Amino acid sequence: MRKILLAGAALLAAGCSPNQSQESADGISPSSAPGIAWTYNYDFLLDDSRIEQVQERHAARCEQLGPDRCRITGLRYSVSEDENISAMLQVRLAPAIARQFGREALQDVRGADGKLVRSEFTGEDVGSGVAQARDAGADIRQQIADLQRRIEEARPGSPERAELQRQLEALKGQATSQRNIVSSGEQRLSFTPVTFNYYGDGGIPGFRENPFKAGFKLMMTSLVTMVSFVLQAVGLLLPWLLLFGLLALLWRSRPMLAVRRWWNAYKPPEGYRTGETQA
Repeated sequence: MRKILLAGAALLAAGCSPNQSQESADGISPSSAPGIAWTYNYDFLLDDSRIEQVQERHAARCEQLGPDRCRITGLRYSVSEDENISAMLQVRLAPAIARQFGREALQDVRGADGKLVRSEFTGEDVGSGVAQARDAGADIRQQIADLQRRIEEARPGSPERAELQRQLEALKGQATSQRNIVSSGEQRLSFTPVTFNYYGDGGIPGFRENPFKAGFKLMMTSLVTMVSFVLQAVGLLLPWLLLFGLLALLWRSRPMLAVRRWWNAYKPPEGYRTGETQA
């Protein structure tokens, strides 16, 4: 199937100021294209303390619409080890209200002093595939009717009847495949997936990043690395240092001093040690 990508919103979000990208996104109406299965994605930037509130407001609005018009299919709220907060909400909306739902969600974000940083609307031409599958199915049904008529006319048990029966079973399989394509396409056209991604301070690189906070984190990371290196070095060298210390103490102990004195007093003559005899 032919893919249709509505790149205008993404390009405007990347190349224009935040306010310009928001206004442009509001003016786009993908639902005006018939037979296109759309997927909407929004990325919002909010203060950390506002993310949970805005996400809950969007989820509540979906629940108020009822399961026939809106269903929540995914919900996430997470805090990373670096205290970065992010969240996600996925819903399936009736196509006729998908754009309006997105506009209202954006107004909620703006009301919470947030902004839209990216929007992307992706569409697939499902309607053409459904129409082709319907035409193919109608043609296959006509062939099935012709084959059934020929099978009834053929002599029972003849090779011709067996071959016609084999062709009939193959056509029935093709008819089932075309019905599945139509059913799947109609289902995709009956709802529009919408994903809201919420990012807090530091959630997206380059937005609202506090340089002092980042510098302090870097300093603490360096300090932890230094302490870890020192502890590992101590753990590696300490056993050897203890061993050499014990050997030094043993060497300087009284028993060892007595042995050394005895050895020095009774060591063999120089000539004996070298194998020489006195004249």
